[in-house]
Order: sequence, then C-alpha cells, then structure tokens
Amino acid sequence: MDEEHSESLVPEFIRIPKIFYSDATGRPFERCIHCNRSLLSSNVHYVIEKVHKNYPDLDTRDTIFEYALCIDCYMELRKSLSSQSIHNLEEYLNRHVDLIERRKTLIQDKQLNVDQWLSSCIIKNKSLDACAEYQTLCECLGDRMLFTLMPYMVCDDALDEMAQLLSDQTQGFFDDFRQRFLGPSPEFRELLKPSRVLFL
Repeated sequence: MDEEHSESLVPEFIRIPKIFYSDATGRPFERCIHCNRSLLSSNVHYVIEKVHKNYPDLDTRDTIFEYALCIDCYMELRKSLSSQSIHNLEEYLNRHVDLIERRKTLIQDKQLNVDQWLSSCIIKNKSLDACAEYQTLCECLGDRMLFTLMPYMVCDDALDEMAQLLSDQTQGFFDDFRQRFLGPSPEFRELLKPSRVLFL
C-alpha cells in the first residue's frame, strides 16, 4: 500500500487522551453525570467538558469543574435552555467561527493532535496560556475521542461575551446545574463564574 493511500485511511478518532481524563480519578470518565449511564462498556456517544483556571504566577493550572454527559441527556438538558438563548448563542458562534471549515483544514493537514486543536480559542484565537480561565470540550464514542467539530477550547473573553446573551431562564438553569453537580463548595463557586456557559 503506497504512503498516500495509507494516509487517506487515517481514522478521525484516537483513544481518549489524558487531557480529557477525569482529574478526580486520573482515568477516563466512566459514567454520565446526569443519568449514570456507563460510557465505556459500549459505543455510547457523549461529550466531555472541563473548566480550567490558569495560575501564571505558579506556572500551573487547575481543573475546577468537569463532567461527561451522554448525548441523550445532553439533548434533553438543552431543551431547558430558552429558545432566545439558543438563538443568540448559535448566531454568536456563526458570526465568529466556521467550525466546519476549521475541521476541514485540520483534518486535511492530518493534525489529529489534540493539543493542536486546543491551542487557541475558536472565537478569539487567544492562546490557551494567555487565558485566566477557559473551557475545553470533546466528543467521544466509547473509549475513543472523535475529531468532529470538537475538540475545541473557548477562552474567558468569549465566555464573558456569551454570558451576556443568556436569558434569566437559561442563567437559572445553568446555576441549578452547577449547584447540583459541582456542589455547594464556596471555593468552587468563587472560581467558577455563575455566568459561565455550558453545553456549547
């Protein structure tokens, strides 16, 4: 088989990289945070979201919130968002980024390197190291991470702008979700702004 033909068969998925492991366990996420469905034992489609905070003075970063959510729960929970919020967010994303073109470019360049896909904000092109806070997201199937429109990173500046697009109903839903799954710890509530958008 020649090299060109071999390269064309490179699969658009990899084993889930450690950057998308649960920091709480050091292992891949095993359960949906909402319905407790097993994620790794079969070809379950799900998303992983992690919220990170940089500490430049300490040359380190922490994950302050993380979850895996099966696609069924993801779609069901999105119904709790107001139609106006969904419209505003979709319009904002469409105005600032062409995710299909981005994926096409990265796939054509054979860049199945998760660090490359997460190196800068899809909205602001702000580098990961320059962010005080940022979110990373990926899409998985069983024990594989897929290169679809995800993975990607969204920086603090973009998240602040998107927060202004949310209705009171949607803000309340996100606050309830964080309270339920993040817990009441004042330390984490202070780190994670209540306006932060989930389910991007």
